[in-house]
Amino acid sequence: MIENNDAGDTRERRPMNEPGRTISKAEAARVLRRCGFPTRVSVPLLADLPDPIDLDRIDPEVVARYGLTAEELMDRLGASP
Repeated sequence: MIENNDAGDTRERRPMNEPGRTISKAEAARVLRRCGFPTRVSVPLLADLPDPIDLDRIDPEVVARYGLTAEELMDRLGASP
């Protein structure tokens, strides 16, 4: 099995051929809207995230700008830690 061994990455390793937990920006927008996120927060937040959003690699500095933690956003988007 081939491992993903990025030198600077301290997160749990997973095989390179195993897909990450990702969600498209469009799906994330639908989920955030259902959760009651105000558009004034979700639109700029999603603009600052890549498409698709890798739920295992959400940049905590990006979401902190919107008063959230990466864990809170992952919870809202349906990921589990």
